[in-house]
Amino acid sequence: MIEVYLTKEMVEYATEKANKLGHLPGSITKGKGNIIGFLGKIAVCDYYGFDFIEAHGLDILFRGISISVKSKARENKPLPYYACSVAVTSIPSDSDMYVFTCVNYAYTKAWILGCYPKSDYLKDAKLMVVGEIEGDNAHEKSGDCYNMPISQLKKMELP
Repeated sequence: MIEVYLTKEMVEYATEKANKLGHLPGSITKGKGNIIGFLGKIAVCDYYGFDFIEAHGLDILFRGISISVKSKARENKPLPYYACSVAVTSIPSDSDMYVFTCVNYAYTKAWILGCYPKSDYLKDAKLMVVGEIEGDNAHEKSGDCYNMPISQLKKMELP
């Protein structure tokens, strides 16, 4: 797990992008999670030196690998048994790989948790439906999604 400190400029940029994006069709959070999503993308790009791509469902293109960054907000540093999620509504994206991040509620830190090839993730993750309760944290699902514990993610290794 890689910790990235978020700067005021990163938060301002993410806020601007989140406000412009608005509410996407199929969004589980109805647009309220946009800033978290942008901060996760910015953290990954900043840490690895990637260029940020502004295309729905595709965030990074690195050496021919298309990457979609999936982010969640958390109070504190995530624990290995916490779940990473991909909403069913976001699966049609053209990405080859998912990279998972968490961002704290204060927008001061992000954690790059790991990655997983999209085709394998959809086979290996657990499908959860609206209203289903996650076992470890009693969180009720507000949308259909695929869940996987952080501990099962792969380490980001760049070719």
